Amino acid sequence: MARLRAGTWERLVVRRAEIAASRHGCVLTDYGCQRLQWVRSDDQDAASVDVLEAKDVECWIPVEHDWEDLSERHGVTVMPDDVPTTVEELRAARFFVNAL
Repeated sequence: MARLRAGTWERLVVRRAEIAASRHGCVLTDYGCQRLQWVRSDDQDAASVDVLEAKDVECWIPVEHDWEDLSERHGVTVMPDDVPTTVEELRAARFFVNAL
């Protein structure tokens, strides 16, 4: 919560995502989930962010890592928190928004 001269405002800073190409035979895609990637321009080293007013948030939605993609890049025993936070990983990371 930030206190400004105009009053108190509650804001959320969120990373922006966009639709990524689906993988052939992916169970989550077949189920109706959307595969996403972080929004960034080629010259950015970080994902684009937005600032939202907390009052404008309608609901939270579950996000799932693309485990198949993650395992292909880092091995089957890797956990998302163990992956280095590099520019290359930001560009390669994929995840799903569950079907509602």
